[in-house]
Amino acid sequence: MPPKRAKSGGGSAGLAKWEQALLEAQFEEEEWKPNVTLVVGNKMEDYRHVEALHAVVAIPQRKLFSTVSKADLFELVKELGNPKAKKGKETPQFYEICESVKPMLDEGQEVPILVLAKLLKFKLLDIKANDLKRRETEKKAAEDKAKGKTPGKDGKRPRSKSPAKGKGKKTPEPPAVKKDTKLKRRGEEDEENKYIDDEPDDGPQHYVLVHGFHQPQLVMALMMSRMTDHSTTC
Repeated sequence: MPPKRAKSGGGSAGLAKWEQALLEAQFEEEEWKPNVTLVVGNKMEDYRHVEALHAVVAIPQRKLFSTVSKADLFELVKELGNPKAKKGKETPQFYEICESVKPMLDEGQEVPILVLAKLLKFKLLDIKANDLKRRETEKKAAEDKAKGKTPGKDGKRPRSKSPAKGKGKKTPEPPAVKKDTKLKRRGEEDEENKYIDDEPDDGPQHYVLVHGFHQPQLVMALMMSRMTDHSTTC
């Protein structure tokens, strides 16, 4: 489970508690190794391919891939950056960074590189939390499938009540659905074929493509925000 949100207030070195917690939050773990790639084009033609790559990854068909663009990140800031707006249960941890950046965007100011690195780390941590949640859900679903779902609390199929005598005709039971059929009901998702699982088995646990950022200092700023250097490539 993701750590609890830090409360607002003063932290060390004059930082707010949430900001201190954001800096100290661990992105890479022993059991969860990410690969973050900063994609930058050399000429104008390259960016058409970068946008096409972004569109393909954003579908998504590959559950181990995520993409982050500068434009999408700033849209998220506008969505979460209003301090008066009510935050729901699904609001990402460390959303307070959006409240710090939104006034800069509203006034047309350039976001400082160190603040931009914290904002990007906030998004990467959210991707990590969602991926870990997905893995936990899939693990539980696989365990339930292996054990077999139990219809009743005691593992026994509940017996249907027989109608009282003299109170009308017995309602015929609906025909049982065959479990060996490959046909899907209307509106039912095909979980087995939902994703293209062609990622290497011995590769990172998650791949993140980041584009739209052209500041070469961003890599060093990410290192200063406690991002490990071997999880980020260019």
